[in-house]
Amino acid sequence: ITHKATAKAPLIVSTSPFVSPEVSFHQESSAWLLSECTSVADTSPSADPCLKMAYTDSLGEAWRADILRGVPKISNTGAVPGTILVWGHSARPILNSAAHNKPVLIAAAELGHGRTVVLAHESLLNSAPELIRNIETWLMKGEQHNIYVLDHNSKHSNIKPGDVMVWKGAKSTGDVTKQVVINHLLSGGGLLHAMCPWGWLQLNKGKNLSDMPLYGALDLVGICYTKWCGNIPKDGLDIKSHRSTEFNHIVLTLYHILENAEHFCDDDSDDAEDVPILDVSCLPQDVCKTAVYPELRRLAQVLGCEGNATQMKGNTIMLKKLLPKHDNPINGKKRRTMIDILNKMAHLELVSLPAVDTFPGCVPTEVEKICRSVRISSEVKDIHPTGFYLAKDDTLVMRVQGHLTNGWTVQVGAHSDNLTKLHQPLRRWPQLMVKTEIKQRETRLYSPYGGLIYLESPQDNSQIEVCLENVIEAPLFDVSDPDSIRGWKQRRQAHGLWADIMGRRIIITLPSSSVRNIEDPSDVMHIWDDLISGYHELRGTDPDKHRRQWIVTDEQPVAGYMHSGYPIVTHLDVAQPENEHFLLNKRVLLDKGSWGIYHEMGHNMQRPAWTFQGTGEVTCNVFTLYAMNTVSKQPIWIHEWLKRHLQNVKKYVNSAKSFEIWQSDPGLGLFIYAQIAHHFGWDVYKKVFREYEQPDCQDIRDNQQKIDTWFVKISTACGYNLAPLFDFWKIPITDESINTCQHLQAYLPADEVTDITREYTNSIRDKYHI
Repeated sequence: ITHKATAKAPLIVSTSPFVSPEVSFHQESSAWLLSECTSVADTSPSADPCLKMAYTDSLGEAWRADILRGVPKISNTGAVPGTILVWGHSARPILNSAAHNKPVLIAAAELGHGRTVVLAHESLLNSAPELIRNIETWLMKGEQHNIYVLDHNSKHSNIKPGDVMVWKGAKSTGDVTKQVVINHLLSGGGLLHAMCPWGWLQLNKGKNLSDMPLYGALDLVGICYTKWCGNIPKDGLDIKSHRSTEFNHIVLTLYHILENAEHFCDDDSDDAEDVPILDVSCLPQDVCKTAVYPELRRLAQVLGCEGNATQMKGNTIMLKKLLPKHDNPINGKKRRTMIDILNKMAHLELVSLPAVDTFPGCVPTEVEKICRSVRISSEVKDIHPTGFYLAKDDTLVMRVQGHLTNGWTVQVGAHSDNLTKLHQPLRRWPQLMVKTEIKQRETRLYSPYGGLIYLESPQDNSQIEVCLENVIEAPLFDVSDPDSIRGWKQRRQAHGLWADIMGRRIIITLPSSSVRNIEDPSDVMHIWDDLISGYHELRGTDPDKHRRQWIVTDEQPVAGYMHSGYPIVTHLDVAQPENEHFLLNKRVLLDKGSWGIYHEMGHNMQRPAWTFQGTGEVTCNVFTLYAMNTVSKQPIWIHEWLKRHLQNVKKYVNSAKSFEIWQSDPGLGLFIYAQIAHHFGWDVYKKVFREYEQPDCQDIRDNQQKIDTWFVKISTACGYNLAPLFDFWKIPITDESINTCQHLQAYLPADEVTDITREYTNSIRDKYHI
């Protein structure tokens, strides 16, 4: 392609016959607009089919040489950087992070006569003095100008032509607006934009990266931050091995993929060094609709899948190679890149995703679409099933009736685990959920995946009534709604592919096929409700002031067999009625319990103040044991799960192994908590956990202070000095905390654990004169 734009060093690109029009870059817009010219294609029959496209990027190489000259390594300052995407015509990636797939860490661009450098963390300003000198020289084009750091007191009148403005995360830039910066760049000034994007999002809840100061200037040059974390190794980032290439530029890489689409669909290797990796998952939608839209549309044509919700046509063989399934997982950098790109194309309604037909499924086209009203009241931030389903490749039309209340969101799809960054073969499509805020009386939400429709309420007391159009009825059961119970026999046959079974304290989401033959889920949901109410009773919190637990069954959770959070996500085996541990199996819950689900719910109940280092997988199991004991009638002492770890106890206490070993083994860690519950009962936990709910206990952050505070509180609640028990398990406590409990009688229980190693136990008893 021969570019007609004003760029000083245009790219030289040879293209395949798939790319017919020429691309013209307009400096006054971040979009790459199509113009009418012929392309130049390499039709040599001897060309390597995997290397059809060759291009040089002299501009990027020159900039990288200038900015990285004389810099062997960037030091690790202890900060975790973010990552950057580059797509602009006069923007180039400079340096990559050491994170998976080597995302961009530093980028540069030109706008008019001025220049911009973007750093993915403000700490990079202190990481390599020579790097910063090079950046300043590059921004000033070798001339002498002033450096002007922007903050809330900044005045544009103080900035002189050619000066370099530096923004490093300040909440405000005074009267230096986006337009001031753009004009400054056009006239020859410089901008150094440095921030940690994921950190900025944490500090600015409810905002997007597009809300950050001066985002518009970066968008104009074709650079944006992402929400993902980068990485700088402890010994520093080697410049030579992390220098960016044209493969870190989104549009250049898309050209390459267009030339080699078939190869990208075939190749499942994971170790190729020359594989372009596109982190398009964070690419803003407006950029997809403008800057990279022509390339994405051509790729849809190449794959033979152009057109929303249409039957695949043309070269379907390539597309079928990108269908992750349970029995056909997809791996390899090139295929994963293609899947990420296809996902973006689906949101642009350029393609229909056949992979979604397998999971979560495809509603038959003949199923009737209806319009229904839903009214919800809520006193806490919570998810609310509507009982309706949106088909894939369809648009939900939602109209607010009555008062428009702020803070509500609408979500399509229960499967919110994003597998884009998962370093495992994909068994399902990586993204399956879309959501948006309800800001207007009418909201339209397109989903290429389909799924159950939810409303999420804000934190405070709030109500909303909406009319849902273009939806399909799904199975919905609500134990607190008599009408739902009476109508369940009919509702369980609804056509929506997934179902929500609701208790007062829990929602369970599973395939509709799993509930078609369930006569009445009331009894089992009462058990789940009692269990969760019991968790709150143990912790000392009011369940009415907390959101319900939510369990979603999924083909592929993002972490492990199951994980905690909102929602708790687990595999589909517990959604199968014939499975013993089916989530709606009342008898198994009462007789055997469900350690895994109880454990994940326990994670959701944890408090940092009483979870010191090494007990993240332990204190959650205090709740697991509680549920096993109170709901499933299993003994605390010694529960089968603990019995499996008795041999490790003997090895640990009879050796010189340190507390760090205890911290690394959740099986060891749970014994002391179980001993306390066994010998003193659950009331001591209820007493102590309630003390931690007081405001003065919320800010305990020092790890040793956490251990000491727990020791003092649990000893006081038990009425005994538990220093011997802590000493038995080699848990370090300070002399000060021991002295605090000196008035209490020293205590070490006599049980199966302390009897394992009598010599060691006797030495502890002698030490404390027991």
